[in-house]
Amino acid sequence: MKYTTYIIAIVVALAILVTTLDALRVKIIKRGRRVEATCGNQTCPTGDSCCLNNLVGPASACYNPTTHACKPDTYKPTSNSLCAIGHFAGCNGKCYDSNAYYCSSSGQIVKLDTLFNSTSSLSDTTIIKTLNSIQASWVAGANPSFAGKTLNDVKVLAATFLPSQPVVRKVHETKNIQACPACPSADKCCASTCYNPLTHVCLGGFFLCPLGHLRCGYGCYLPNAYDCCNDVLKPKGTCPGIPTSFNALNKWPGCINPIGNQGGCGSCWAFSAAQVLGDRYCINKNLGAVLSLSPQYQVSCDTANSGCSGGYLDKTWSFLSTKGDPTSTCVPYSGTNGVCPTKCANNSPLVLYKATGALQLNGNNIPSIQNEILQYGPIQAAFAVYQDFFYYTSGVYKHSSGSYVGGHAVRVVGWGVTGNQPYWIVANQWGTGFGINGFFWISRGNNEVGFESSMWKALPA
Repeated sequence: MKYTTYIIAIVVALAILVTTLDALRVKIIKRGRRVEATCGNQTCPTGDSCCLNNLVGPASACYNPTTHACKPDTYKPTSNSLCAIGHFAGCNGKCYDSNAYYCSSSGQIVKLDTLFNSTSSLSDTTIIKTLNSIQASWVAGANPSFAGKTLNDVKVLAATFLPSQPVVRKVHETKNIQACPACPSADKCCASTCYNPLTHVCLGGFFLCPLGHLRCGYGCYLPNAYDCCNDVLKPKGTCPGIPTSFNALNKWPGCINPIGNQGGCGSCWAFSAAQVLGDRYCINKNLGAVLSLSPQYQVSCDTANSGCSGGYLDKTWSFLSTKGDPTSTCVPYSGTNGVCPTKCANNSPLVLYKATGALQLNGNNIPSIQNEILQYGPIQAAFAVYQDFFYYTSGVYKHSSGSYVGGHAVRVVGWGVTGNQPYWIVANQWGTGFGINGFFWISRGNNEVGFESSMWKALPA
């Protein structure tokens, strides 16, 4: 009996202890939850978050993360700005739409349209910082090729005459136009359809797809899961003979011309064409060594074009098909209009290399363009240059801000994919101090700044 009493007492004590511990545990959990939900002097509703050091309203504010965002203030990065979704940044405690405005060094909200002017330095830290804050696809910086130069100094470099100025614009620059008179204020217009830029993208200025998708024929697709093969969707990597990535420098290392430098002459149309034809002669004639053809000969002798003031791609290929081009050793590059020579610099006769089968490629058929490069070598492309492009240093270029400067012709040597973003690998002729050692990547498959609208191929005659 005595032992029974002891056992009962022990059981009761244990029960009391367990009850006490449970109560204490609940109290701790509740307290933990209460601490986590506390925002300054208030308790946030379930599902809400807390924005501490907030400059916009109360110093500590609860907010719904589906409608607002708490981010470091652009002007005072040690503090935060609580702004509505769609206004992605704060500037000294004021919210602004970073698609149309930027925060100046004095803490003022300024229209992006005024970010650049003709005397803007190409090493301007405010411009570089702003370009990097309004997009994440590429990195803006100061290119060594443009040290000490302004936008006005380099505008001559974009001197290819495009058939018409492309209307391809970044989504956030597409304004509500008359075709969409009833769009809500936060929406944009794609041809005749209103859309939310947080969920959709307008490709080519007229084709609407969900964000992250590309166009294939008359449909949209995710590039990480599918490839567009001659306007037909196929599982990733199943397009016949077309790899996910390709670089002509790797396939034909002894045939691809190195990065050139057109200097202060608007000869991009001649430079890129001469290098494309030279590359293709080496590849398709099995020359075994780089053939460097003369852009200077075209600049000085192609009377259908305008020398250092610019040229058309169709007229360039007509000249190369009918007249041809000597080597750059025969007619060295001077970067001036010069006089059309009748013999080489060393007084030897001109030997002219001609093109045949020059043709503009169908920019809507990306696999066909890829196959052309894969089989025969680099091609020429022309696109619209905007002011932000001169600040490109790496990444996949997409136009973000700035006005139209002019057309520019370059050499396309391959393609690739980073993350879900397809891109072209492009050889420029602004020296190795531009971009990625003279190269740049540009968005592929959506005709970014008209890049796929004016592509040309030809074979050696």
